[in-house]
Amino acid sequence: MDVLYEESALNQQSNRGRILHKILKLLFCVFISLGGIAAFMTIATIPLGEGATWELFIVALGIFLAFAASAAITFLVMRRLNVSFDYTFVSGELRISKVFNVNKRKRIYTLDAKNIIQLGDVDSPSYDFLVSDPTLKRVVCTSNQEPSEGKFFLYIDYADEDGRAVYILECREALLINLLRFSKRSAPANDYVSKAKKGE
Repeated sequence: MDVLYEESALNQQSNRGRILHKILKLLFCVFISLGGIAAFMTIATIPLGEGATWELFIVALGIFLAFAASAAITFLVMRRLNVSFDYTFVSGELRISKVFNVNKRKRIYTLDAKNIIQLGDVDSPSYDFLVSDPTLKRVVCTSNQEPSEGKFFLYIDYADEDGRAVYILECREALLINLLRFSKRSAPANDYVSKAKKGE
């Protein structure tokens, strides 16, 4: 029987991020427009002939490069604002996607439940022990510093042909339960306490 479970870890600062994204988008358009004008000026001032002067060309080129760099930096900052994550679990496969400003989605990781070594709560000694290994790569798949209501930070100790890493997700316990149905019996950390037992 196929299993489908979907969940989102929404950015808790999404309203602020949306406003900043609009401001940066406007700035990006301004820099692109000014960069276009500067590019035209640069082409128009290309020195021709032996007696031509390079000063005006160099100034125009410098202005163009400044606007191009500003546009590139603005674009990169825009991509880091208002980022959320989606987790889709389909019969043994966990697909993690990054969502930029609500409307643009990009799948970044696909995890096979069979390759999960251990699952647990980030707020536990087993996680502290795990990340004490400096060679272990940490992959954070949430934009929040604290979990939203009804959620917790789940860690997934995972190894495949690309190496070993620990993934950190912000999710409900239902995702963990679905992962356990397809992973090894030894996958749950010994110190994991269900939310029902914690009284949450």
